[in-house]
Amino acid sequence: MPTCIYCQRPEPPCGFTREHVIPEALGKFQGDVVTLTQEVCSECNQWFGDHIDRVFARDSAEAVLRFKYGLKDPAGLTKMFADHVTVRLPNDGSQWGGVVLKFVAPPKGQEVPSAEPVTPQVGFERNDRAWDYFTEDEIPPPEELARRFVKAYTGRVAIFTESEAQENRLRQAIGQATGAQEKRVERLEVFPPFQRESLRTEVNAHFDKVLAQRSRQDRLQLPREGAGRGLRPAARVRRSPSVRAIRLWPTG
Repeated sequence: MPTCIYCQRPEPPCGFTREHVIPEALGKFQGDVVTLTQEVCSECNQWFGDHIDRVFARDSAEAVLRFKYGLKDPAGLTKMFADHVTVRLPNDGSQWGGVVLKFVAPPKGQEVPSAEPVTPQVGFERNDRAWDYFTEDEIPPPEELARRFVKAYTGRVAIFTESEAQENRLRQAIGQATGAQEKRVERLEVFPPFQRESLRTEVNAHFDKVLAQRSRQDRLQLPREGAGRGLRPAARVRRSPSVRAIRLWPTG
């Protein structure tokens, strides 16, 4: 009597369905050596597909590699990388080290994804001249941020925004934490790292308890258009977020 290997129901009313032991999202294989036909009921197959396979294929380090090996159309990026994958410039001690990026679908006709800075986000220069970057919802609480400005930060701040409203929110949050006022504002219309021939990023993917509480870190080279297959930064930052380097000084 056929029994589902997951729910242990013999001859479940929903019937059995084909179960790919290795998800098809990771490639197709010849023959049926990795396909089960009378071992997994359709309800269990659907549950695992919705709660594990989908996350594994769309929001993991392996999901990033699907683009590298041509297993996923880059146009599908809008439905991927919601919670488990983050992209940054490497923390190399430079002004832009640690900037938070995101993958975006490439222009029509291009086969590889693009990358652009996440907005809104803010960066704080440390006393060692390296920078800490945070998206808006990652900014430390006011008390902690104020402590860092006293002990760890120089007062220079870089803000990535797409609108005046975003800029005002970030500047208000910084002002509440530091009691500071602007001294100088430098506006950059082009994100400097995107002017390089190629751009190296750091892709961090974490798995929650459902996926065994393991973590993994990969580094990808993002070549510009015409430099070969792979992931690349956009030739220009989409929606042109402005970058503002702001020096904050204590109020009198």
